[in-house]
Amino acid sequence: MNRALELHRSKLAAVVASRESVILKLRPAHVLESNGLCGVDQGRAVAQDIDVTFGGARLVRRQGPLPDAIGEAALLLADKAQPHPLRLPLRFKGVIELRLRTAGGGEVLLVAGWAESTLVGSASPVGEV
Repeated sequence: MNRALELHRSKLAAVVASRESVILKLRPAHVLESNGLCGVDQGRAVAQDIDVTFGGARLVRRQGPLPDAIGEAALLLADKAQPHPLRLPLRFKGVIELRLRTAGGGEVLLVAGWAESTLVGSASPVGEV
C-alpha cells in the first residue's frame, strides 16, 4: 500500500523548535492510501497523527495561534518544488525550505538540512478518494 501526506488538508497542532531541530506535530494529518499512485488512483483517505522532524533546522517565522488547519503548503528541496501529495515515509536530505499558511492567517517558515516523518498511533478512515 502506497501512502502520501497532504499537508494542505492537515491540522498543525504544534511547532516545537530546539537548537538544531524543528518538529511539526500534525494532529491529524490527512493521508492518502492507494495500491497505485496516491492522489491519482482510487484509494482511501485516513486521519493519522504524524510528527515531521526537520534537522539542522532554523525556524525563520512562526506566527498565529495553534492548533489550526493548514491552508497552503510549499516544500522546496534544493530549490525544487516537491509535488503534492508527499510520499510517506518522508525522508529528505539537502537544503529544505517549508512554508505553511494556516486557515486562520498564521504562517510557518523554516529551513533545514534533512526531514523525516514519524507515525504516531493508528490511522482512522476518513473516506474513499
